[in-house]
Amino acid sequence: MGAESLLVFLIVGLVAGWLAGQVVRGGGFGILGNIVVGVIGAFWQGGYCRVWDLQSGAA
Repeated sequence: MGAESLLVFLIVGLVAGWLAGQVVRGGGFGILGNIVVGVIGAFWQGGYCRVWDLQSGAA
């Protein structure tokens, strides 16, 4: 995994966590917790796709 991939995973995770916090008000783990969960989810999904040899945009 290259530096670009790590940066993309971090950015996607940060945005996803922040958006989740905005959509689900009154729940979640707070803004920092939601962002951390988003980053963890992005890395987990990236690993899942790598294990199953899935590529984004593939039909």
